[in-house]
Amino acid sequence: MKKLEEIKNEYALMMVYPNWDEFISDLPIYNREEHYDEISNLYATECVKASLEKVSEIMYEYNRDDNPQEASDLVCNPENIILL
Repeated sequence: MKKLEEIKNEYALMMVYPNWDEFISDLPIYNREEHYDEISNLYATECVKASLEKVSEIMYEYNRDDNPQEASDLVCNPENIILL
């Protein structure tokens, strides 16, 4: 999964900047919030993917993929939430 710095730098590349620092420093302050919001959404998506992957591995490892409530409990367990 992508780390936060990777997400920011990839976003900057899409905006035709070499990296996040140059991109964000080139913007007026009043235009930055929308880009921070987009980075937050991209980061949250990556964290959810990583967390679901971990839960899926746990369910598979212990042959517990037939219990939706247990899967839900595992997803909500703070120990299984991955912050990248």
